[in-house]
Amino acid sequence: MTHQIVKNKIVSFCSQLRTKREAVNTKNCTFIDDRRHEHLLKEINIAKTAKKKSPRDYWLLKRYDSITIGQKYKLTFPVKAPNNNIMYHVVDSELFEVLHDTHQIVCPLCAKNALSVENRISSKKNLTEQAQKMLRTSVKKIPPVPLGTTVRIPIPEVDRGRGDARNILAVVLQKTDDELYELGTKQGVIKTLYSRHQFTACHHKLPKKEHVSNQETTLRTVANLQSTRTGQGFVKCTCKKHCDTKKCSCLKRKILCSSKCHNSSSCKNK
Repeated sequence: MTHQIVKNKIVSFCSQLRTKREAVNTKNCTFIDDRRHEHLLKEINIAKTAKKKSPRDYWLLKRYDSITIGQKYKLTFPVKAPNNNIMYHVVDSELFEVLHDTHQIVCPLCAKNALSVENRISSKKNLTEQAQKMLRTSVKKIPPVPLGTTVRIPIPEVDRGRGDARNILAVVLQKTDDELYELGTKQGVIKTLYSRHQFTACHHKLPKKEHVSNQETTLRTVANLQSTRTGQGFVKCTCKKHCDTKKCSCLKRKILCSSKCHNSSSCKNK
Protein backbone atom coordinates (compact mmCIF):
# COMPACT_ATOMS: atom_id res chain seq x y z
CA MET A 1 0.00 0.00 0.00
CA THR A 2 2.86 2.39 0.83
CA HIS A 3 4.54 1.65 -2.51
CA GLN A 4 1.29 2.43 -4.29
CA ILE A 5 1.07 5.82 -2.54
CA VAL A 6 4.65 6.67 -3.53
CA LYS A 7 3.95 5.53 -7.09
CA ASN A 8 0.92 7.81 -7.30
CA LYS A 9 3.02 10.71 -6.01
CA ILE A 10 5.67 10.05 -8.67
CA VAL A 11 3.04 10.09 -11.42
CA SER A 12 1.58 13.35 -10.11
CA PHE A 13 5.03 14.93 -9.74
CA CYS A 14 6.09 13.98 -13.27
CA SER A 15 2.81 15.21 -14.73
CA GLN A 16 3.07 18.62 -13.07
CA LEU A 17 6.74 18.96 -14.01
CA ARG A 18 5.99 18.10 -17.64
CA THR A 19 3.25 20.72 -17.75
CA LYS A 20 5.57 23.43 -16.43
CA ARG A 21 8.32 22.50 -18.88
CA GLU A 22 5.94 22.74 -21.80
CA ALA A 23 4.87 26.18 -20.59
CA VAL A 24 8.44 27.58 -20.65
CA ASN A 25 9.71 25.47 -23.62
CA THR A 26 12.79 23.94 -21.93
CA LYS A 27 14.18 21.75 -24.69
CA ASN A 28 17.78 21.68 -23.47
CA CYS A 29 17.00 21.13 -19.81
CA THR A 30 19.24 18.72 -17.90
CA PHE A 31 16.17 17.12 -16.33
CA ILE A 32 14.00 15.17 -18.77
CA ASP A 33 11.01 12.91 -18.34
CA ASP A 34 11.29 9.13 -18.43
CA ARG A 35 9.57 8.74 -21.78
CA ARG A 36 11.86 11.20 -23.60
CA HIS A 37 14.86 9.65 -21.85
CA GLU A 38 14.08 6.22 -23.29
CA HIS A 39 13.48 7.71 -26.73
CA LEU A 40 16.80 9.58 -26.74
CA LEU A 41 18.70 6.49 -25.62
CA LYS A 42 17.33 4.51 -28.55
CA GLU A 43 18.24 7.28 -30.98
CA ILE A 44 21.78 7.61 -29.56
CA ASN A 45 22.44 3.87 -29.81
CA ILE A 46 21.18 3.83 -33.40
CA ALA A 47 23.25 6.90 -34.29
CA LYS A 48 26.42 5.33 -32.86
CA THR A 49 26.09 2.16 -34.92
CA ALA A 50 24.85 3.81 -38.12
CA LYS A 51 27.37 3.67 -40.99
CA LYS A 52 25.80 6.60 -42.80
CA LYS A 53 24.82 9.27 -40.33
CA SER A 54 22.13 11.84 -40.88
CA PRO A 55 22.17 15.46 -39.68
CA ARG A 56 19.95 14.36 -36.84
CA ASP A 57 22.52 11.75 -35.81
CA TYR A 58 25.33 14.33 -35.74
CA TRP A 59 23.16 16.67 -33.71
CA LEU A 60 22.40 13.94 -31.18
CA LEU A 61 26.02 12.79 -30.85
CA LYS A 62 27.14 16.37 -30.32
CA ARG A 63 24.78 16.92 -27.40
CA TYR A 64 24.26 13.46 -25.89
CA ASP A 65 26.09 10.27 -25.13
CA SER A 66 25.23 7.02 -23.36
CA ILE A 67 27.06 4.63 -21.09
CA THR A 68 26.12 1.27 -19.62
CA ILE A 69 26.08 0.80 -15.85
CA GLY A 70 25.26 -2.77 -14.95
CA GLN A 71 22.39 -3.61 -17.28
CA LYS A 72 21.02 -0.08 -17.59
CA TYR A 73 21.78 2.63 -20.12
CA LYS A 74 22.38 6.13 -18.82
CA LEU A 75 22.07 9.28 -20.90
CA THR A 76 25.07 11.59 -20.37
CA PHE A 77 26.68 14.70 -21.74
CA PRO A 78 29.61 14.11 -24.11
CA VAL A 79 32.87 13.82 -22.17
CA LYS A 80 35.20 16.74 -22.83
CA ALA A 81 38.86 17.19 -21.96
CA PRO A 82 40.63 18.05 -19.75
CA ASN A 83 38.32 17.14 -16.85
CA ASN A 84 36.72 14.06 -18.41
CA ASN A 85 33.87 14.35 -15.91
CA ILE A 86 30.76 12.31 -16.62
CA MET A 87 27.52 14.25 -16.18
CA TYR A 88 24.18 12.44 -16.26
CA HIS A 89 20.81 13.57 -17.43
CA VAL A 90 18.45 13.07 -14.48
CA VAL A 91 15.00 11.67 -15.22
CA ASP A 92 11.96 12.93 -13.35
CA SER A 93 11.42 9.74 -11.35
CA GLU A 94 15.00 9.84 -10.04
CA LEU A 95 14.61 13.52 -9.22
CA PHE A 96 11.49 12.75 -7.22
CA GLU A 97 13.25 9.98 -5.28
CA VAL A 98 16.15 12.29 -4.39
CA LEU A 99 13.84 15.09 -3.29
CA HIS A 100 11.55 12.71 -1.43
CA ASP A 101 14.36 10.99 0.49
CA THR A 102 16.00 14.32 1.33
CA HIS A 103 12.70 15.74 2.49
CA GLN A 104 12.10 12.74 4.74
CA ILE A 105 15.48 13.27 6.40
CA VAL A 106 15.31 17.06 6.72
CA CYS A 107 11.65 17.37 7.75
CA PRO A 108 10.86 15.38 10.95
CA LEU A 109 7.17 16.26 10.74
CA CYS A 110 6.83 14.63 7.33
CA ALA A 111 8.70 11.58 8.58
CA LYS A 112 6.32 11.39 11.52
CA ASN A 113 3.31 11.69 9.21
CA ALA A 114 4.70 8.99 6.93
CA LEU A 115 5.19 6.73 9.94
CA SER A 116 1.61 7.43 11.03
CA VAL A 117 0.32 6.47 7.58
CA GLU A 118 2.29 3.23 7.67
CA ASN A 119 0.96 2.46 11.15
CA ARG A 120 -2.62 3.08 10.02
CA ILE A 121 -2.17 0.81 7.02
CA SER A 122 -0.61 -1.88 9.20
CA SER A 123 -3.39 -1.56 11.78
CA LYS A 124 -6.07 -1.82 9.12
CA LYS A 125 -4.40 -4.91 7.69
CA ASN A 126 -4.15 -6.54 11.12
CA LEU A 127 -7.77 -5.73 11.96
CA THR A 128 -8.91 -7.19 8.65
CA GLU A 129 -6.96 -10.38 9.28
CA GLN A 130 -8.37 -10.61 12.81
CA ALA A 131 -11.93 -10.10 11.54
CA GLN A 132 -11.46 -12.81 8.92
CA LYS A 133 -10.07 -15.15 11.55
CA MET A 134 -13.05 -14.49 13.85
CA LEU A 135 -15.43 -15.05 10.93
CA ARG A 136 -13.82 -18.39 10.10
CA THR A 137 -14.04 -19.43 13.75
CA SER A 138 -17.68 -18.36 13.94
CA VAL A 139 -18.60 -20.26 10.78
CA LYS A 140 -16.82 -23.33 12.13
CA LYS A 141 -18.65 -23.21 15.47
CA ILE A 142 -22.04 -22.12 14.11
CA PRO A 143 -22.37 -23.45 10.55
CA PRO A 144 -24.91 -21.87 8.18
CA VAL A 145 -28.29 -23.55 7.71
CA PRO A 146 -29.91 -24.32 4.34
CA LEU A 147 -33.26 -22.94 3.22
CA GLY A 148 -36.30 -24.79 4.52
CA THR A 149 -34.65 -25.70 7.84
CA THR A 150 -36.77 -25.54 10.98
CA VAL A 151 -35.25 -23.25 13.60
CA ARG A 152 -36.06 -22.31 17.18
CA ILE A 153 -36.21 -18.60 18.03
CA PRO A 154 -36.04 -17.57 21.69
CA ILE A 155 -38.73 -15.08 22.77
CA PRO A 156 -37.53 -12.22 25.00
CA GLU A 157 -39.21 -12.00 28.40
CA VAL A 158 -40.79 -8.64 27.55
CA ASP A 159 -42.58 -10.18 24.55
CA ARG A 160 -44.23 -13.15 26.28
CA GLY A 161 -46.39 -13.98 29.23
CA ARG A 162 -45.23 -15.86 32.28
CA GLY A 163 -46.92 -19.07 31.30
CA ASP A 164 -46.09 -18.94 27.59
CA ALA A 165 -43.50 -20.91 25.68
CA ARG A 166 -39.99 -19.52 25.67
CA ASN A 167 -39.39 -20.29 21.98
CA ILE A 168 -41.27 -20.38 18.71
CA LEU A 169 -40.63 -22.58 15.70
CA ALA A 170 -39.97 -20.99 12.33
CA VAL A 171 -38.63 -21.99 8.93
CA VAL A 172 -35.77 -20.40 6.96
CA LEU A 173 -37.17 -18.66 3.88
CA GLN A 174 -34.28 -16.64 2.46
CA LYS A 175 -30.64 -15.78 3.09
CA THR A 176 -29.16 -12.39 2.20
CA ASP A 177 -25.66 -11.58 1.00
CA ASP A 178 -24.85 -10.29 4.50
CA GLU A 179 -25.48 -13.73 6.02
CA LEU A 180 -28.85 -12.67 7.47
CA TYR A 181 -31.86 -14.98 7.46
CA GLU A 182 -35.53 -14.31 6.80
CA LEU A 183 -37.73 -16.54 8.96
CA GLY A 184 -41.41 -17.38 8.65
CA THR A 185 -44.10 -18.97 10.82
CA LYS A 186 -47.67 -20.08 10.29
CA GLN A 187 -48.77 -16.66 11.53
CA GLY A 188 -46.65 -14.81 8.93
CA VAL A 189 -43.17 -13.73 7.86
CA ILE A 190 -41.16 -12.06 10.63
CA LYS A 191 -40.02 -8.58 9.59
CA THR A 192 -36.73 -8.72 11.47
CA LEU A 193 -33.76 -10.42 9.79
CA TYR A 194 -31.81 -12.75 12.06
CA SER A 195 -28.13 -13.58 12.16
CA ARG A 196 -27.03 -17.17 12.58
CA HIS A 197 -26.30 -16.96 16.32
CA GLN A 198 -29.82 -15.70 17.14
CA PHE A 199 -31.56 -19.03 16.53
CA THR A 200 -30.94 -22.76 16.84
CA ALA A 201 -31.40 -25.25 14.03
CA CYS A 202 -33.74 -28.21 14.63
CA HIS A 203 -33.25 -31.73 13.32
CA HIS A 204 -36.86 -32.23 12.24
CA LYS A 205 -38.83 -30.13 9.77
CA LEU A 206 -42.02 -29.23 11.60
CA PRO A 207 -43.40 -26.12 9.90
CA LYS A 208 -42.84 -26.15 6.14
CA LYS A 209 -42.58 -23.33 3.64
CA GLU A 210 -46.02 -24.15 2.28
CA HIS A 211 -47.57 -23.45 5.69
CA VAL A 212 -46.05 -19.98 6.05
CA SER A 213 -48.42 -17.06 5.61
CA ASN A 214 -47.35 -14.23 3.28
CA GLN A 215 -48.40 -11.60 5.81
CA GLU A 216 -45.58 -9.73 7.55
CA THR A 217 -45.62 -9.76 11.33
CA THR A 218 -43.41 -9.30 14.38
CA LEU A 219 -42.02 -11.75 16.89
CA ARG A 220 -44.22 -10.31 19.66
CA THR A 221 -47.34 -10.75 17.54
CA VAL A 222 -46.43 -14.37 16.79
CA ALA A 223 -45.80 -14.99 20.48
CA ASN A 224 -49.19 -13.48 21.36
CA LEU A 225 -50.99 -15.57 18.73
CA GLN A 226 -49.34 -18.77 19.95
CA SER A 227 -49.90 -17.90 23.60
CA THR A 228 -52.25 -19.98 25.75
CA ARG A 229 -53.43 -16.80 27.45
CA THR A 230 -53.00 -13.19 26.34
CA GLY A 231 -49.34 -13.12 25.57
CA GLN A 232 -47.45 -10.25 27.11
CA GLY A 233 -48.88 -9.50 30.58
CA PHE A 234 -52.10 -10.88 32.12
CA VAL A 235 -55.68 -9.86 31.46
CA LYS A 236 -58.15 -10.24 34.31
CA CYS A 237 -61.61 -9.02 35.09
CA THR A 238 -63.17 -7.78 38.31
CA CYS A 239 -66.73 -8.88 37.64
CA LYS A 240 -68.90 -9.67 40.65
CA LYS A 241 -71.58 -11.62 38.80
CA HIS A 242 -71.79 -14.08 35.92
CA CYS A 243 -69.26 -12.66 33.40
CA ASP A 244 -71.78 -13.13 30.61
CA THR A 245 -71.68 -9.64 29.05
CA LYS A 246 -69.13 -7.63 27.11
CA LYS A 247 -68.38 -5.67 30.26
CA CYS A 248 -66.22 -8.61 31.25
CA SER A 249 -62.74 -7.92 29.86
CA CYS A 250 -61.98 -11.64 29.61
CA LEU A 251 -65.14 -12.43 27.66
CA LYS A 252 -64.56 -9.41 25.45
CA ARG A 253 -61.14 -10.77 24.47
CA LYS A 254 -62.57 -14.26 24.04
CA ILE A 255 -60.52 -15.82 26.81
CA LEU A 256 -61.61 -17.73 29.89
CA CYS A 257 -61.49 -16.25 33.35
CA SER A 258 -58.72 -17.45 35.63
CA SER A 259 -58.07 -17.57 39.35
CA LYS A 260 -56.65 -14.05 39.17
CA CYS A 261 -60.00 -12.60 38.12
CA HIS A 262 -62.40 -13.21 41.02
CA ASN A 263 -63.62 -15.79 43.48
CA SER A 264 -67.20 -15.79 42.26
CA SER A 265 -68.54 -19.30 41.80
CA SER A 266 -71.32 -18.02 39.55
CA CYS A 267 -68.89 -17.13 36.71
CA LYS A 268 -70.07 -18.52 33.38
CA ASN A 269 -66.82 -17.82 31.54
CA LYS A 270 -64.73 -20.71 32.86
